[in-house]
Amino acid sequence: VAMETLVISLGRKHALKVPHLLGMINEVTRGQRVDVGDINLGERESSFEVPSGFVQQLTKSMSSLKFKDQRVRVQAGTHVARSVEQRPTRKPMQRKDRGQSGRKRR
Repeated sequence: VAMETLVISLGRKHALKVPHLLGMINEVTRGQRVDVGDINLGERESSFEVPSGFVQQLTKSMSSLKFKDQRVRVQAGTHVARSVEQRPTRKPMQRKDRGQSGRKRR
């Protein structure tokens, strides 16, 4: 059976755990047996493998779900496209020059 990777817009940051993900899959595929392959929980998004015959059903059905008030997005591929821009990279903070006493120099 050919497996395809789906990516979901939830991760450890959203308190997603494997049983939650499997529960969502079971909720939208009631009565059908879906063999889930590898599951990778990331910080902001996660991926899981399913038989290619379930890709269209899962992407459409799971994208209408909410998880802890968070809208769920699911799509085939390596990452979920984000409608919100990524946070810009911050420069590291410069440490102010302080003497041995820890007081700021004047």
